[in-house]
Amino acid sequence: DAMHINLHKTFSTPHGGGGPGSGPVVLSEALAAFAPLPVIRHDTDGFHIVESERDARARGLSPFGRMTAFHGQMGMFVRA
Repeated sequence: DAMHINLHKTFSTPHGGGGPGSGPVVLSEALAAFAPLPVIRHDTDGFHIVESERDARARGLSPFGRMTAFHGQMGMFVRA
């Protein structure tokens, strides 16, 4: 499962998350290994940002690609 979290109720941002692709997306444990890079992983020694496919594969991940630059509604992010 994948879920797009609407921020409008908690953070008083515009209804609908502020525009396409501007809210956080969370994945179930079954899909997490395929999330696009970069990702934040929690290991026994803390949190790590995984940015390269090489590092991802070393951590047992199989990302389907990389996120591209799109910042959505910047005003919504600033308010949140």
